[in-house]
Amino acid sequence: MRRSIPFLVLLLAATAQSQNLTEKIDVSLVNVDVTVTSHGAPARGLTRDDFEVLEDGIPQSITHFYAIENAREKTAAAQTAAPTVAAPEPAPVDERFRRKVLIVIDNRHMSRHNRDVALHNIEQFINDRFDSGAYDWSVAMISDGAHLLLPLTSDKARIHAALGEIRAAMAGRAMRDIYRIENRVALVTHDDKSNESVGYIPSGGPSLNSLIERGERFQKSADSMATYRSIRDVTRAFSTQPGRKIVLLVTGPFGDLTDTPLTALDASLSAETAGGIESVRQWLVREANLSNISFYVINAEGYIPNNFGADVHGPDDVFSPAFSAPGVGVPVSTSALQWLAGETGGRALMGNFTDRSLRDFDADSANFYSLAYTPNHGEDGKYHRITVRLTKPGRYTLAYRNGYSTLPIERQLERVMTSAMASGLQPSSIPVNLTTGDATAGDVRGSVLVPLQATVSAKQLQFLPAADGSIARVDVLVSLFNERGRLIKTFRTVREAHAKQGTEGDGNFTETRSLRLRKGVPYRVVVAIHDQVSDAVGIKSQTVRF
Repeated sequence: MRRSIPFLVLLLAATAQSQNLTEKIDVSLVNVDVTVTSHGAPARGLTRDDFEVLEDGIPQSITHFYAIENAREKTAAAQTAAPTVAAPEPAPVDERFRRKVLIVIDNRHMSRHNRDVALHNIEQFINDRFDSGAYDWSVAMISDGAHLLLPLTSDKARIHAALGEIRAAMAGRAMRDIYRIENRVALVTHDDKSNESVGYIPSGGPSLNSLIERGERFQKSADSMATYRSIRDVTRAFSTQPGRKIVLLVTGPFGDLTDTPLTALDASLSAETAGGIESVRQWLVREANLSNISFYVINAEGYIPNNFGADVHGPDDVFSPAFSAPGVGVPVSTSALQWLAGETGGRALMGNFTDRSLRDFDADSANFYSLAYTPNHGEDGKYHRITVRLTKPGRYTLAYRNGYSTLPIERQLERVMTSAMASGLQPSSIPVNLTTGDATAGDVRGSVLVPLQATVSAKQLQFLPAADGSIARVDVLVSLFNERGRLIKTFRTVREAHAKQGTEGDGNFTETRSLRLRKGVPYRVVVAIHDQVSDAVGIKSQTVRF
């Protein structure tokens, strides 16, 4: 009998000692971007004194305050310029406030028609309103999982090309709608007795209608889980990117999976390991807040009246009191979308017109207030709740992330490296070179062992004096993914680089590992190098097949 191949990475490098080289001073700030609207428009002119921030119910002192208008920071020079002096040119966008938008097209929850209408409106928006001075966009698609098609760029032509790739893909929901219609027709043309006589349903067994409904529920759950897994991967891959991070999710209604156990999302999760979180939805909101990402969600399916297509729908179809999602017998479900957007400082745009939703998104995300405070605790890894209030009287609506967790960069990188999109969305300040050697037969039938080398120049590392010269310490993280982007294995180890006094910049630092792969199957290898002293990170990926 053939044995299954355990896809493991065999570590060939020894782990270094565990003591710290140097103590780091914790000067971390907690940043909270707050969008304030009044009567549907951005509220301008607010000051630091108009805001109150609480962490876990305890008031905090706001140490940094910036008002961002049209994605450009308001400067003192622009406010105090004399009337006789020409107004200064707009200041370049501060990287702290530059919008980094990852647009995610969810092919699982949209009909092909509505998906293509949304793509057309997005491309029109890119042509007419895209401001490359304040924007960077990246493009991803959800099918069997999340797939990154374009890293962050302000090049309109590249954005259009990536959206064109999505247009060529099938939208999963359209196929399932056809399936439902065909089976509804079967119910109309065959009554229960005739079905039994021709062998469709065993006598005394479930009816064809109940089997179809059961299949629809199963498919809906599978589609929802795929989208949730993709959201998780997107938030982790995007987490350490600086700037105003936004995920613009274009999708249709999908289940909130309130009763789904966390282990369905990740086998390593449970209510205990997730800090008492009990639902997938809660976990993903927390994942987004850990990464400081705001979700703007556009419902491309829109709403239709509940009597739409009454000549097609059967009498037993269930609809919401006012509106239903397009498709046969599918009740509208937008609670998950609204929850995700509301808890992360974004907005759920549920209207029927994608072009209007895009304009609302542009205005909403370009005008905000950036607040920061210093917490009275270090990197404790705990999740802390944030509350922001306005002390100024008036009718205002506030949107901001409702929590955060202070994680050291090593822990952040471990989260990042669970996503196959990590290398495409993470900033990399250390050049990393990946090479593979000749494959040899593995110790398991059908496998091969492939040597992998990750190399960085020693001059990219920060060396500190040591007893016998100088020493640098780095974290090395390696992740292996299959061709669908599913994580197979990830490892982290600590390595030391030693140099004689005065030769710290000479030579290279090399990490050698051996990958056990299935012969003929493509894999993606992602390697990250983190300098513990400077906190500089280099990340590189490569597809391998032997």
